[in-house]
Amino acid sequence: MLYMARFRFRHTAADAADTAIFAMRNPVASGKVITIQKIIHTESFDGVVAVSHVGHGWSRFTGANPTGGTSPVRAEIRSEGDTSAVTDASIKEGAALTLAGVFEGNFHELDIPTVPGTALAHIIDFIEPETFRLLPGEGLALRTTLTAVVGTVASGSVWWQEN
Repeated sequence: MLYMARFRFRHTAADAADTAIFAMRNPVASGKVITIQKIIHTESFDGVVAVSHVGHGWSRFTGANPTGGTSPVRAEIRSEGDTSAVTDASIKEGAALTLAGVFEGNFHELDIPTVPGTALAHIIDFIEPETFRLLPGEGLALRTTLTAVVGTVASGSVWWQEN
C-alpha cells in the first residue's frame, strides 16, 4: 500500500536553525518498516527584499514524537488498503512543532531562492536497492538549515510504503 502526506509551511518569523517544520515518525509499536519512495519538495520566496543563503534539510531522527503543530493531510493512494501506521506526523502551523529527538546529519538540503517571487523544486526518488527506510521508532524531519527569513515557503509531499 502506498501512502502520501502533504506539507506546506510559510515562515512568518525568523525561526532558528534546526527548527522542525515537518516531521513524521514510525511508532515503536508498529512492527512495520516504512520505506520512503519519494519526496517532492518545493522551496519558494515571496518576500519583498532579496536575501542571502537560507534553506531546509531532510534528516532521520530517533527518540521523540513530533508534538504540537497541525496534522498534515495524509492519504492512501488506493482506498482498499490498511490505515497507515504513521500516526505521529505534524507541520509547524498554528501551534509550534516540538521535536527533541536525536538527529542524523541532513541527507538532502535544498536552498531557498533568494530573489522574491522565485521557486525551486526537487524530486528525491529512492530507487531499489537504495531505498530510505524508517524502522520502528525512527522518523523523518524537514528542518531549517540556518535562521529562516520571513516569506520563505517549503511545500511538497512524502510518499511511502509499509511492510
